[in-house]
Amino acid sequence: MERYKTIIEKGRVDFRSVSTGGILDLIFRAIIVGICLYVLYSLYFLKDPNAIEKPIAFYKAVFVILTTLSVYFFIIARKKLKVQLYSDKSNIERKRKAVEKCATDYKWKLKKSELNYYFFWENNLIFQSYYVTIVLDEEGFYINSYPSFDRVFDFGASQKNSDEIYELLKEYL
Repeated sequence: MERYKTIIEKGRVDFRSVSTGGILDLIFRAIIVGICLYVLYSLYFLKDPNAIEKPIAFYKAVFVILTTLSVYFFIIARKKLKVQLYSDKSNIERKRKAVEKCATDYKWKLKKSELNYYFFWENNLIFQSYYVTIVLDEEGFYINSYPSFDRVFDFGASQKNSDEIYELLKEYL
C-alpha cells in the first residue's frame, strides 16, 4: 500500500519516519519505565534486614511520579503523530504545485517524496524547527508538524504550525 494511503487510513504518521530523535526518546522512556519497575521490585520483593532505615515513602513517591510521567509522555508522543485534515476541493495537481511552491519559497528541505506524500524539514534558526508531513487527497490536505527535538510539551505549537502551513498552502492555490 502506498504511504499516503496508509497515513490517511491510520490517521497518523509513522513514528519511525518522523525523526531519529524519536527513537532515542522512545528508548529513554523505556529506560525510565525499567527504573520504575526496578524500584517497585526493590520495594516489595527484596528482603533487607535494614528495611526500617530505607526511605520507603520516598521510593514509592518516585515510583508513582516516574511511572505516571512515562505513561503520559507515551500518550502525548502518540497524539503528536496524528494528522489533521484541512478540507480543500482543488484538484490534486494544483495541490502538488502549491506544496512545491511553498516548500521552495520557505526553504523547506525535502526529506522524502512519494505519490501524494511529502516529508519536509522546516529549519527555523530562531524558533522551533519541525518535521512536516503533507499528504494530498481529493478531500484536502492532511498535515502533521512534529517538533524536531521531540519536545513533549509544546503547548499547542505543533498544531498552530500545521494551521499556519495550511494557510500558506491556501495562498498558493
